[in-house]
Amino acid sequence: MDRARTGLSGVLAALPVQLGGAAGTLAALHPHGPAVATSLARALRLADAVQWHTERTRIGELAGALAVAAGACAKPATDVVLLAGTELGEVSEAAPGDSSSMPHKRNPIAAITARGAARRAPGLAATLLAAADHEHQRAAGPWHAEWQTLTDLLCATGGAAARLRTSLEGLAVHPDRMAANLALTSATTESVGHAPDLVDHLLTDRPT
Repeated sequence: MDRARTGLSGVLAALPVQLGGAAGTLAALHPHGPAVATSLARALRLADAVQWHTERTRIGELAGALAVAAGACAKPATDVVLLAGTELGEVSEAAPGDSSSMPHKRNPIAAITARGAARRAPGLAATLLAAADHEHQRAAGPWHAEWQTLTDLLCATGGAAARLRTSLEGLAVHPDRMAANLALTSATTESVGHAPDLVDHLLTDRPT
């Protein structure tokens, strides 16, 4: 999560402003085009760069960083879903979802919806990367494909992060269930002639 956040923050900090006419500059629209672009960048707290009308590496970098962040959110959400299952029962969310067919169930709905949002990110990122081949000085199609896709990717990644936060902030941990499940593992190791602290031995003896 920390690595994904750092990567995304770096991409966001480097995003430049884009302000231009049909060919990516304001030359035909304003006699002081570059100065206007610089002022806009400063006002929006964006970087000031040479116009990048059909050079889309920045969009690709943003797409990749967002998809990586979504994947980072999906990992702990997946663990919560598995640990909250009836078979393990080691964690539970503060506001679980009910089941229409099984009223006794308490589904980890925040983690589930975090996973659902994150699953959309790779496909959306792929669309943005596939739309990088803007032709000449003004794209006819690829540029337009970016608009809704980028919005959807921002929403999917932000939604995954928000729902994961809801899941983790209200997460209850059940040590008794953890101990019971661990006891099952200890019993298995003892039955095959190993010491109960098998894991400790393995970690101590492993090569560095």
